[in-house]
Amino acid sequence: MSFAPVPSGVTAKPIPGERGLPVLGVSGKMMRDPLGLRQEQYERHGPVNWFQAFGMRQVGLLGPDAAELVAINRDKAFGQGWEPILGTFFPKGVLLLDFEEHLHRRRLMQNTFSPERLGGYLRRMQTGITRDVRGWRPGARFLAREAVHDTLLNVSTGTFLDIGNPGDAARVGEAFVNTVRGPYTMMRLPLPGTQWSKALRGRRLLEEYTASQIPAKHAGDGDDVFSALCHSRDEQGHGLSEEDLVNQIIFLMMAAHETTTSALSSMIYFLGRHPEWQDRLREESLSLDEQLDLKDLDQLATCDMVMKESVRRFPPISELARRTVKDTEVHGHFIPAGTAVSVSVLFNHHMEEYWPDPMTWDPGRFAADRREDKSHRFAWTPFGGGVHKCIGLHFASLQIKAVMHQLVRNFSWRLPEGYRLRTDWSGPPAPKDGLPVVLSRIG
Repeated sequence: MSFAPVPSGVTAKPIPGERGLPVLGVSGKMMRDPLGLRQEQYERHGPVNWFQAFGMRQVGLLGPDAAELVAINRDKAFGQGWEPILGTFFPKGVLLLDFEEHLHRRRLMQNTFSPERLGGYLRRMQTGITRDVRGWRPGARFLAREAVHDTLLNVSTGTFLDIGNPGDAARVGEAFVNTVRGPYTMMRLPLPGTQWSKALRGRRLLEEYTASQIPAKHAGDGDDVFSALCHSRDEQGHGLSEEDLVNQIIFLMMAAHETTTSALSSMIYFLGRHPEWQDRLREESLSLDEQLDLKDLDQLATCDMVMKESVRRFPPISELARRTVKDTEVHGHFIPAGTAVSVSVLFNHHMEEYWPDPMTWDPGRFAADRREDKSHRFAWTPFGGGVHKCIGLHFASLQIKAVMHQLVRNFSWRLPEGYRLRTDWSGPPAPKDGLPVVLSRIG
């Protein structure tokens, strides 16, 4: 069954695929086993195929060649496709913008993540990371994912917003958590007690709080992300409007917190399964000072390989959402304007053509003498690519390394006997059970 008729005079082929179950399509399989689903689609229909999921017909693009075509977007046929998912709670976030509007916002925001600024963020966040991680309580069933989530949330209120008042930090933190859960709730009705309603209230509180801080951020010279954003200017000396500042800081907090929590959870899981790599990270971190600076991050080569391999296996953003803004072709297949398009990062990270024995967790893939990620420039894209490549990827990397540095210096851990990971794929991949580990303090 093809997706759409090809107009007369067009030589491209129709898109093959299948609807799946009535009404549901392949939604269930996508939530349970997205990699298995994508592999089946690739074997049956090839790198361009269509399916129905979550009430919407979509075109799936598989393989790094297709990913590169969409990311480079030379004919400007692909716009962002995140609006149906994130638009209610993160409107006008930089990821949800296209073309000139996106380019202008991105240029304005780029200085927020300059090397000088990143050094300041690292110094600021380490105090909170060290305090929180040292405070983790050893036990036979320590929920690592929940601890990482809470630690990063505490750090975010300081690093992003410089909230000094504990009451304000708790209030903003709760609103943030509720807002982030909004896009992934199934019942999208503002009824009392529903997660959707809590998320809407959370968003309003975040808007009110961040807007109230803008005058002080403009007047001061703080070293938090919001201060940097408020002071960013383009070539003509223009900054972001108040509405833009509010939208961008809330979006940046969400993007940084959720993806970093997912990446660290994956690293902790794999290091619990592979204690020899955990020992290597510990030896590496103990050779450095307790508090890192930017130049120290280059010395964490083993940690870097572990991070890269963990997000290869479980990319924080497993699918990139796009929508065609005009008729186009991919691999000789016709895609009409207005089509929802999904680029599978997860599938690309597990293609045997680029990753030998792809289901095996092997950080050595990223060693200097192997660099399997260089097999194709879009074989490994956990931070996206092209014009929409994650603006905060270096921030995410330094935050991950700062947390892992403290974790391996203070604790060792292993997985419970017979443990089997079950992953929630409704958002950034997360262990359904909070990732219990046997946590032991060192020294």
